[in-house]
Amino acid sequence: MDLSSNDNVPLEEDSNDISNGPNHINEHLVKYIEKNKSNLKDIETVTKQITVDLMEAKDKIVKLFDTLEKEVDQVGDKLHQDENNNKSRENSQCQSLPVAVRQSYQLLDAVKRMGNKLFITARQVKAQLANYTEQVVKKYRKLETKGVGLTFNKTLKILLSKNNKMLATVHTKDKTEELSLTGIIKTPCIELMIKELASPIRENDSLYTEFQHVSHYRLSSSPWNVCMVDEGEVAISLPSEKKIQFLAYDAPVTPARRITARLYCDGLVVLSKNKVVISVYNDTGNQNYYWSILTTSGKEKTYNEIGQKGGIWTYLAMNKSKTRLFMSCYDIDTVLCFGLDGHMYFKYKDERLVRPVAFGVDVDGKVYVAGNCSGNIHQVSPQGSQLQIVGCKIPTRPLQIAFLQNGSRFLVTSEWGVECSFFRLH
Repeated sequence: MDLSSNDNVPLEEDSNDISNGPNHINEHLVKYIEKNKSNLKDIETVTKQITVDLMEAKDKIVKLFDTLEKEVDQVGDKLHQDENNNKSRENSQCQSLPVAVRQSYQLLDAVKRMGNKLFITARQVKAQLANYTEQVVKKYRKLETKGVGLTFNKTLKILLSKNNKMLATVHTKDKTEELSLTGIIKTPCIELMIKELASPIRENDSLYTEFQHVSHYRLSSSPWNVCMVDEGEVAISLPSEKKIQFLAYDAPVTPARRITARLYCDGLVVLSKNKVVISVYNDTGNQNYYWSILTTSGKEKTYNEIGQKGGIWTYLAMNKSKTRLFMSCYDIDTVLCFGLDGHMYFKYKDERLVRPVAFGVDVDGKVYVAGNCSGNIHQVSPQGSQLQIVGCKIPTRPLQIAFLQNGSRFLVTSEWGVECSFFRLH
């Protein structure tokens, strides 16, 4: 779609003319959407252009506000100076200054109110756009519980439940990319519950809620994260026990070995069959972030402190070559990238990414992170955000991401809900 086409209603007029406020902007946006809503394939382009225009309008209002504020300060300084210099006599300029100050502050308040209305309008327009946007979500269904840990291998997917403390699996067929989604049945005990759907997910399938039992295994405490060790084994972090549990998931599921950590362990990545990296949960929030390399012999290779305060809800990811670690810092809205030697490569921060949590790594090794409070997903890179998937289609409070290893599709779970959504990269 050519945004400059004569058939389209212009997105904005002179942004300096703000006399009609947000309603004036909203009118044009709605007309634009109505005129082009049939072009579903290009609606993402329209959305991006609208976002750019709204951000430009916001920047201009902020600049105008700053200019007015400086003028008010100058008037106030002049008033104060004149009052000190003219205490003994009336001064017409001095008398007029309080009026100017009041008028300036009134204008400032008006601009501030209009700015707030503009942002409200932006949210309304975004909601209207959602009605016309092409579906990005491939499948959307309930799991019966909330997923916390999440990972794929070629034939199996593992889910961890924070609330009910269980595992579940998803089977895939590499060649056809047909998926069988597993679910979790609520039980009062702490179990590994493996379930799968009776039918595979196809392109136009409706929602599935029917599951059939495969197997289950009782866990000793609430799990937080899970990683594939090899094709027959997974590693699970058990923060309350300060342990990493290894499980052989071939039926029947059996415990393999355990590693003990010094502190509560949240984030988890596997370096090799006998070595893992963990990020440490700090319940006080007054100390720095930590990460550590542990071996199955129980020896700690390193125990590194990151120069950032905080410590709750930490997740880890690793690039394909296993040379760089990514840590999500929930408290400070930042993703850290560093080497196993502790060298910090870069810090990723974006005002649109709020409370980063779990990571997903695609087939090309690109790393993506979910914004738990901002409801979006960003590609992590030194250059800033390279990709931002449509926020309105991400489940409420996204928590976990997992990419299929044979394609660009990925799955997202929610912290607040039991929805499980499939997406694909464009």
